[in-house]
Amino acid sequence: MEADVDMLVMELVDKIRDHYVVDPHNPETIVERMPLLDFGRLTAFFTLDSISKVAFGEQLGFLTTESDPYGHLEMLQEMESTMSLAANIPYLTFITQIRWVQSLLKPSEPRGVYKILPFVALPFKPCCI
Repeated sequence: MEADVDMLVMELVDKIRDHYVVDPHNPETIVERMPLLDFGRLTAFFTLDSISKVAFGEQLGFLTTESDPYGHLEMLQEMESTMSLAANIPYLTFITQIRWVQSLLKPSEPRGVYKILPFVALPFKPCCI
């Protein structure tokens, strides 16, 4: 498990070094041509891949592609205000636990957590026993 996380840390460092660091001896890496590093987004990808690697035995490709292929982060941002409201008004949490209410709240197109659920449904392979 530790080796898996170490591998992801090295992937993160290599990605930063290869795509975002300016090499003064290489004219190809002129500052104007280099993309800006959104470190918050990159670390979110690293975190999601680390969690999936430890929990499911495979990373979901967030860090490798530097994208959100499942719409997970986008969905979390959309749900942030709703979750905050539910946390501050406890009876809303109770209401959202009712099955027919859940069916109304479920998105029509699977994305975010709903697209990752098939990975969760895979048989559990204990790695640390």
